[in-house]
Amino acid sequence: MSSKYRNVKTTIDKIEFSSKKEAREYLRLKALQERGDITSLKCQVKFDFTISGKPLRFVDSNRVMHYIADFEYFDMYGNRKIVDVKGVKTRDYLIKKALMLACHGILVEEV
Repeated sequence: MSSKYRNVKTTIDKIEFSSKKEAREYLRLKALQERGDITSLKCQVKFDFTISGKPLRFVDSNRVMHYIADFEYFDMYGNRKIVDVKGVKTRDYLIKKALMLACHGILVEEV
């Protein structure tokens, strides 16, 4: 089944990925981890946004705003990396990418 962006969900290692591209990135990162080039690979890592100690909420629904990164890992130098596999950079994604930098000091890397 495909989505509105024509992505095809793909399952590897019992993990469902939103697209074939995301699944390929997982396999690449998994191989790097097996070689020892990266550590602590995680998929679908959730980040909440807080301002002045309070969760950032959507005005219309009062739901807490969050971002789910495709991957998190540590490189061989101990640097934390947050990666998002993108085909289409939506406005919502660009806002959340900016919030990741403002709230967490993390620059999301895109593949």
